[in-house]
Amino acid sequence: MTISTEPATVIQSQPRRPRWLEIALILSLALNCFIVGGVAMAAWHFRYPQMPPLDIEVEAISGAMGLSTAETSDLLAFSRSARLNAAITRSENEPLINLYLGELIQPNPRSDFIANIEKQIRKNKDDMRQKINNDFVSWLQQLNIEKRKLIVSRIRDPRDPMTRGFRRIIGISSETRNPP
Repeated sequence: MTISTEPATVIQSQPRRPRWLEIALILSLALNCFIVGGVAMAAWHFRYPQMPPLDIEVEAISGAMGLSTAETSDLLAFSRSARLNAAITRSENEPLINLYLGELIQPNPRSDFIANIEKQIRKNKDDMRQKINNDFVSWLQQLNIEKRKLIVSRIRDPRDPMTRGFRRIIGISSETRNPP
């Protein structure tokens, strides 16, 4: 038997990363995916805000205010009409807003043209608000005085979530406080 004088080759494996580093990388990847998903969801939600189903919203309001079935159906008709009027106004104003924005990027925007567009947009919104207010007053006139007082007192309370839609419809901001 002969003994070789050549050194023996030893196969060395790559040093393994510590287990805690692998766990940290996986958690970092999961957190990044969660954050990206949250940002995407928020962007989509704010781009396309979800309104509660109208029937559910009206049922909650009418239950909280003690409205009868006929009064509830009248409120539902009013609410549908208000949403429809708002949608029509938005669609009417969209081309005007595009003209407005298009004029702003021109080399020399014409201030008189912009002012006319602003007036038309404001007029469309005022007309819509006037129609909705007239419908709201007509609906209120069908109620007895006690229910009207209840609705008005709840509308005056900016913390009341049930009347947020009424405040928005009649143009009262959420910052409105009860008069002294």
